[in-house]
Amino acid sequence: MIRLSTLGVLDLQGAEGQELRTVLAQPKRAALLAYLAIALPRGLHRRDPLLALFWPEYDAERARNALSQEIHFLRRSLGDAVFVRPSGEEIGLDRTAFWCDAVAFEAALDAGKVAEALALYRGDLLDGFFISDAPEFERWLETERERLRLHYLAMSTAVVADTGVHEAAVDLPFRLVESLVNMWTKQTGPDRSALPEHVADACIRVLGMPDTTMPALRARTELELARYDAARAG
Repeated sequence: MIRLSTLGVLDLQGAEGQELRTVLAQPKRAALLAYLAIALPRGLHRRDPLLALFWPEYDAERARNALSQEIHFLRRSLGDAVFVRPSGEEIGLDRTAFWCDAVAFEAALDAGKVAEALALYRGDLLDGFFISDAPEFERWLETERERLRLHYLAMSTAVVADTGVHEAAVDLPFRLVESLVNMWTKQTGPDRSALPEHVADACIRVLGMPDTTMPALRARTELELARYDAARAG
């Protein structure tokens, strides 16, 4: 299954987990794919509105050619199975072959799966993404970004109220909120013993340090704690 991440850092992975950077290298192509995945109502999208959204400065023929070229590139890169009716007047994505975190986030919310939704919301929709020559797309993106963010804040506020975590936690970065909520809600037992470690990892991510640094930092911390315990025992 193709996996598109749009909440926070934009990322695209193939069926084998490989990064598909060339697909996202062209901003308008990346925007088109994200729009097909996220735009409401979800399903098939008519070509004419897509032309006005992404190529407003082109005449009809040139805009249609531009859209056809982008769809051809996406089909070649992602596979024909990902698309529904790629040659007709409507086009869409086959949800059995294509996954998007923003769509999964809303599905988790609708199903009441709060922990899953928290884990999926890694940041604002297409954070920092911009294309200068498609103002209607930018307006759509700003609206969707705010809509999803409000969903997250509402969920975060409700969770904080239910768990008794201080209300200021609502404004903390999502990963730290998730870890704090887990710490307050999980029962005692072996699963809970690792929660402080998860909170520490979340704090390190907030500082902007990559996950690859975690093992070394954790090992160094354990070494320092062992030295401290030895000094106290001596």
